[in-house]
Amino acid sequence: MDVGSASPFSATSCSEHTDFVIDAPLSLALLEGTPASGEGYACMRNLKPPHPGDKGGGGGPRIEVGDCVDSGGKSGDPVVEAACRTKGKKNGATHRITKILEDTYTGGFSDPCEGEADAVFTENPIFDTDHGPDDRVLCGKEL
Repeated sequence: MDVGSASPFSATSCSEHTDFVIDAPLSLALLEGTPASGEGYACMRNLKPPHPGDKGGGGGPRIEVGDCVDSGGKSGDPVVEAACRTKGKKNGATHRITKILEDTYTGGFSDPCEGEADAVFTENPIFDTDHGPDDRVLCGKEL
């Protein structure tokens, strides 16, 4: 367990093999029937396969190169990680992430992926109130 927030897409101290992250104070409060207090998270790995945190597995604390995403949400919604094996299924994978750019602007007519991707995604909604650089820009190839 480490101090920090385990919200989606947040950088954590978890290893790249983490399958999922649990908000420890909230989970303990639910089990004990008490109000949640404090901060912290637990990095979890399934004892047996499947391992969603592995590349293309559809889970883990962050989207990384080699993971797949579902771009089928409403326009302006952030992309959602999906298992690469779910291509063509409802809420399945549509693109594989080939490159990630940190602190990059996606506004205007420039292509941050420099023509090397079929699609460009951000991890934040388009209508984000923060007009600074996006945390990360994801370059994806269609599956």
